[in-house]
Amino acid sequence: MRIVEREEEIATLDDLLATASRGSGGCVMIRGEAGSGKTELLCALGERAAEAGFLVVTATTSRAERQVAGSAIAQLLRHPSLPWRPGCQVSALLDRLNSWDQPESESTPGGPSNMRADTAAFLHQLSAKMVETAASQPLLICLDGVQYADPLSMHWLFLMLRWLRTTRVALVLTECQTMSPGLPELHAELLRQPNYRCVDLGRLSRDGVREMLAERFDPARAEALATEYHTHSGGVPLLVRALIDDGFSGADGTGAVIGRSFRNVVLSWVERGGPVPVRLTQVLAVLDGEEGSPGLVRRLLSEDDPGLVDRWVGALRSVGVLDGYRIRHAELRADILRALTPQELSDLHMSIAELRYQDGATAVVVSRHLLAAEQAPGPWALPVLRRAAEWLLAANRHADAYACLDMALRVSDEDARPELLAMLADVAWLQNPLLAARHLPELSTALRENRLPDERALPLTKFLMWHGYCDEAIDVLCRITRRNWATNTAVAAEARLITELFVVMHPRPSRGVPYSRTRPQREVDGGPRFRCISAWSRVLSEGPDDALGDEVVSAMRNLQLEENSHSSIYAAVLTLQFVDRPEEALTWCERWLNEARVRSVPTWEAKFLALRGRLALRLGDPRAARAYVEACFARIPAEGWGVAVGEPISCIVQAATHTGDYAAASSYLDMPVPDMMFRTWHGLGYLYARGRHHLAAGRPDAALGDLMWCGALMREWGIDQPAVIPWRTEASRAHLLLGDRERAAELAREQLAMLPSDRPHPRGLALHALAAASDPRDSADLMAEAIEVFRARGDRLRLVQALGDLGRLHYLAGNPDRARPVVRLAARLAEECGAGATLGDLPIDPAPLEDGCQRSRHMAQHPCPAAAPLSGAERRVAALAARGLTNREISEQLCITISTVEQHLTRIYRKLAIKSRENIPGEILLESVGE
Repeated sequence: MRIVEREEEIATLDDLLATASRGSGGCVMIRGEAGSGKTELLCALGERAAEAGFLVVTATTSRAERQVAGSAIAQLLRHPSLPWRPGCQVSALLDRLNSWDQPESESTPGGPSNMRADTAAFLHQLSAKMVETAASQPLLICLDGVQYADPLSMHWLFLMLRWLRTTRVALVLTECQTMSPGLPELHAELLRQPNYRCVDLGRLSRDGVREMLAERFDPARAEALATEYHTHSGGVPLLVRALIDDGFSGADGTGAVIGRSFRNVVLSWVERGGPVPVRLTQVLAVLDGEEGSPGLVRRLLSEDDPGLVDRWVGALRSVGVLDGYRIRHAELRADILRALTPQELSDLHMSIAELRYQDGATAVVVSRHLLAAEQAPGPWALPVLRRAAEWLLAANRHADAYACLDMALRVSDEDARPELLAMLADVAWLQNPLLAARHLPELSTALRENRLPDERALPLTKFLMWHGYCDEAIDVLCRITRRNWATNTAVAAEARLITELFVVMHPRPSRGVPYSRTRPQREVDGGPRFRCISAWSRVLSEGPDDALGDEVVSAMRNLQLEENSHSSIYAAVLTLQFVDRPEEALTWCERWLNEARVRSVPTWEAKFLALRGRLALRLGDPRAARAYVEACFARIPAEGWGVAVGEPISCIVQAATHTGDYAAASSYLDMPVPDMMFRTWHGLGYLYARGRHHLAAGRPDAALGDLMWCGALMREWGIDQPAVIPWRTEASRAHLLLGDRERAAELAREQLAMLPSDRPHPRGLALHALAAASDPRDSADLMAEAIEVFRARGDRLRLVQALGDLGRLHYLAGNPDRARPVVRLAARLAEECGAGATLGDLPIDPAPLEDGCQRSRHMAQHPCPAAAPLSGAERRVAALAARGLTNREISEQLCITISTVEQHLTRIYRKLAIKSRENIPGEILLESVGE
């Protein structure tokens, strides 16, 4: 790649060669920052000089060889271009140089007064040999990186400068201004030489960058890339070349790539600058633009030359590597950090932490470096880490809060440990209850020994409940309630609320549970958290009441999702489902689920995902229900759910069963669950789901065992509410499969008798069960009534089941024409919600008139509510057409002409945006299924 924008500099160097070849030697100093092209220009000069007949010798200095006496001289003497042979005087000079140990090698170069006589004689012989060589052929001596030349070589350089004027020797030096600490003696000597000139290499302009790009890309592309490449490189040729090597990006090819080549060049550039810039970039990478970085940088590099530090900051900023005091490119920052050993990184973070603490920085800022250092330096760190954890929790940075408390535990004494451990368990539970479970044994001991303040002990009772430590939870609640009954009503009220939650979650009769209607309880009764839990409790003990739904909605409007409210909110949403308001429950559940995601609390998110799956199942979408539960297990593994694992498992088992994936349902039932789960609310749902799965898989005996066990527990605990878990309807189905029609009908009637008229959904379940257990000739009306309930309440899964059963009833009653449209509708709805297994075996083929996939796509694009624009006459025609009647049969039944039927159908198709009667929405057909 050719050198651009260096025409004047090249002309100066050419003039040096011309005058030297005529016997008037001189010197040129090429100065510039790192990467400015000094070495490249020197190499180009060497080629031009060789072409002009010069003998060219070069030496390159380095920081590592600065203390090696005569290292630069040795490179020149050994240069292969020199016509010297072994055994000549030069060999003796080299031998002398190899054994050099004179103190002058460390002295400041200047004049003969600073040298011993034998040193001066040696350098005089060397210079004379160079001049002698130039007598026969002009000589170009190139010294690249004079700032790193060793002192002995500098002595020789001073001597050689004074001889140049009458020789055929051209001397060219390069100096990196970024890295050089300054060479005042050398520059003073150079300025005294008549044939000395200085060449300063500036940065490339945008046009210069474009010229470099044009050598790799076509002119149009080079023009398009020039501005961004100039911005990222700052016009430094070395960085421009690296960017060119990395290529370009973007749809229009005008984006520079900050790739491996660029990063390697920057790192090499920094390393060549020595320990100061290397340490500087390390400090900047660790700080990552942290507030107060300029002062910290200066203090962390206080032993180094502040001027050099400032020059490097300016240099890095000018080429776009730094934005202020932050390394702009994340990949470059990562490369710098990777180059540090773990101990170096730890020590650097620790130094920053101590300085920030001394400066009075916030606990969060100091803790970030303490955590990165993975060590705490002393007692001062403990309160810092604790304060940081409290702030981080408030900012929803729970993982960082956990890390702070974990480190605080490592440096705490025994007295502080229990409270810190309780705080750690609080935070751990938010991330993954399994983490909290690890600390429960030690915390249980601290609770028994009263080593925790009551405010810290109360939240732990919820963890104990979650993981099945019921007796321990009861004991703690009793002791806290007794201690605070009269002295601390706030603590007593919180204990009362948690007790109420305990009674709901563990509804079996429990001796010793503090349950009393006293002043603390009255204070908490009015709070929205208690009202939510109380409403759920009343649903279980007294049955659903729409007023309870209104109460929990009012309460939720006054709640925020917090550690002390999420259980109350969960209870409120569940209550809305129990009072048969699933769509409203869904809206609230989505709200809290989104908030849990925003707050970044996996445990809350998992709980609301499980609840969202439950609601999807209730509204007839088993595929979505399964997806939600799988997502909740992705947040919190099944092992971390404790006794609550029955909730997501019961949902996903039913969802997989409805979709016909019995193997998946069985695999979830094979998961180990805690024995204590069957003494809680969650165990009831688990037994119910397992019973339904056994029924669908053709195991009615096993199903009946689980369902009757579920019913026995609900009766024992005083929460036998069909609106909560309708175990009787499923047990009725099991008896029916076992041939006991009388017992099946008895269970269905029993459920009907328990339900008030304003509970349509559980009544629909009972009606469906009763219809299935009754004589087929008497069942159609019951089944039609159940279908209307399921349609009105939005339970598509039960609707599919009931429609399939109604089709069977029509068929068994000898009415295949009535059965066919009902069966067709059942099949269509089953396909829509992915619940083909729910339909079971049909007595006749639904005979779809178009491809099922096409029909599903059409129904998805034009859902059932689109039927609303139809007039009454059009709806009647549409319903009969959907049942499979011909135009003539419709005309006869409705007493209208065939032409009128055709006109109605044309308008129906246009209004519903469909092409045939097979696409008529299911709700229209549902209006006539009982006729």
